Amino acid sequence: MVKRTADAYLYENEIYDKPVRFDVIAILEIQKGKQQIKHFKYAF
Repeated sequence: MVKRTADAYLYENEIYDKPVRFDVIAILEIQKGKQQIKHFKYAF
């Protein structure tokens, strides 16, 4: 679903021939009231 949204963004903004990078940020609740942030560079 995230990849499809990224593809739609590129299409709608006519970004066809430029290199792009998409990162994904995840916020995980590891304990009640305690979160951890994960950054996935170059997710796709």
